[in-house]
Amino acid sequence: MRAIGGRRVLVLGSLTGAAGFAGMILWHADPWQVIVASTLMQMGTTCGYAALPPLLVEAVGVAETGVANSINAISRCVGSAVGSAFAVALLASQLDARTGLASWGAFVTLLSVGAVGYLGLVGAAWVGLSRHRRPGPHRGATVAVSPMGATDPR
Repeated sequence: MRAIGGRRVLVLGSLTGAAGFAGMILWHADPWQVIVASTLMQMGTTCGYAALPPLLVEAVGVAETGVANSINAISRCVGSAVGSAFAVALLASQLDARTGLASWGAFVTLLSVGAVGYLGLVGAAWVGLSRHRRPGPHRGATVAVSPMGATDPR
C-alpha cells in the first residue's frame, strides 16, 4: 500500500473487479472461467477494503480518524445488506418460466451493474481523491484527552 498509495490501489482494484464482472458475462462456460472471474471480482473488493482506511486517515483530522473508520465499517455492513437485497430482488424479478430459476438476462443485468459500479468508483477515486493530504484544522496536532473523555486539540 505504501509503495503505490491508497488511491492507486483503489483504482487498480476497481479495474480488476470490473474486469471480473465483465469476464463473467463473456466467459462462463467452464468452471475455471467462473473461478477466474469470481477471483477478479473478489480482488476488487479486497483492494477497496484495504485502501479505504488509509485514505480516510489522510482525509480527516487526527481527532476524527476513529469516527471516520467507524462510519466506514458501518457503511460496509449497510452496503452489503442493500447490495444483497438488490441482487436477490433483481434475480427474483426475472425468472425463467420453464425452470423457475433466475434467467440469464437477470444475471447479465446484475453483473453489468457490478461492472458499472466499479468503473464509477475508478472515476470517483481518480478525480475525487487528491494526491496529497488535505489540510485539516488539527492535522499534525497532538490531542490531549481529559479524564472525562473530552478532547483538547493542542
